[in-house]
Amino acid sequence: MADLLTIVANELSISTELAMEEAEAIGEKLKKELFMVENLEGSHFMDSKGKTKSVSSDKLEDRPEDLTYFAFMCNVEPQDVDERILQERLVVSASNYPCQSMT
Repeated sequence: MADLLTIVANELSISTELAMEEAEAIGEKLKKELFMVENLEGSHFMDSKGKTKSVSSDKLEDRPEDLTYFAFMCNVEPQDVDERILQERLVVSASNYPCQSMT
């Protein structure tokens, strides 16, 4: 990104510093939204091998063995962060399972 800004700055007689600072600030706000508890929704549980486990009861004695990891979805409305963001909805999946790629 910095290289692109350098090229643009060399070609145009306007300062791009303020635009870059503003873009970085909006990016930071968006990252904060991703980790707000209000934006997180539980998705599923996994055992120690990463296999999905269903939990159908609140009772501890009814839960499956070896519930080790969890996964969640994060739903963010980008326009709530900045109205100039064109993407309609940002949905991210994440897990505390090591080295697992989720989409």
